Amino acid sequence: MKAVAAFLLVLSYLAVSHAWRCTEAPQLYNVKQVDAGQGKVVVRDSSYRAYFLSGSSWYRLGSARIKHVSVGPAGMWAVDTSNRVYKYVAGNFVPSSGLTMQQVDAGGDDQVVGVSSSYSSYCLKSSLAAAYRGGSLSWTSLSKTMRYYSCGPLYGCWGVDSRNRVYVTQRIIPSNCRTYSWTYVSGITAKMIEVGTDGQVFALTTTGLVYQRTGISSRRLSGSAWTAVSVCMHIEHLSYDLGQLWVGSLSRYSRSSAEVPVKKPQYSQLEVETKLRVAVAFVFGSSFFSSATKILENANNAAFMETDEEKKYFCETYMCNKDC
Repeated sequence: MKAVAAFLLVLSYLAVSHAWRCTEAPQLYNVKQVDAGQGKVVVRDSSYRAYFLSGSSWYRLGSARIKHVSVGPAGMWAVDTSNRVYKYVAGNFVPSSGLTMQQVDAGGDDQVVGVSSSYSSYCLKSSLAAAYRGGSLSWTSLSKTMRYYSCGPLYGCWGVDSRNRVYVTQRIIPSNCRTYSWTYVSGITAKMIEVGTDGQVFALTTTGLVYQRTGISSRRLSGSAWTAVSVCMHIEHLSYDLGQLWVGSLSRYSRSSAEVPVKKPQYSQLEVETKLRVAVAFVFGSSFFSSATKILENANNAAFMETDEEKKYFCETYMCNKDC
């Protein structure tokens, strides 16, 4: 039986204990991409619908089929399933003409950066980004080939190239999109990287692991080391803002009677998501457990693991064999 379970978690950094506290974000199923900036959080789901978080509720953004959405000092920007670029203006996504992008980022110093389907990177000057209300966009070509691009207002931009190598630029000028001195940052192979408005940098590796770049400062923009952030689940996407790391978790699995000696029920997606939430509670502690238990109480058809064998199998399979 094959299934997919996806949900959103929030990791808050605890300065006293130098640890991350994991809690469940306001519930939204099938999150595929998340972006946070300037106190705002946006996501898109597996049906290519974009949402904005207000309080504890998610609100749909427009009707376009959005593939990637970003929010930051430059406003809210997105690309659709045809790679057409949009800006969110007066309550709706306004499409642009001109170049197409597969990913955009609005987190820089009022400029917007984007990556095309051929991995060419571009920048939209801050004045053009602020004034856009519709029509054509005039992008400035950048020198580096990238598959993913992210900027912050403090310490420049980071990117991942077509070979999953990480780079940082020493400076980008928002008024003319001029960049200086790209530097290779060794240590990991990444699928994406995100820069917070406070200069913090987080990367997601090709194997689904999360790392933070430490030691970043105005004198050392590339930082000094990669530090692993322990999230014992497969992560699909991440973003960081105001001390909170937002991660979209995706658990894919397949099993057959030959693989599993104990007979297991055929779970629906809702049942799997509920079981995963409870399993996360065992790993991350009681603060998460209370919300997971509440979900269980409201899901009449989603009983928890029926036997000790099933509990052990589920833990080993989906929770990285931690404390099973």
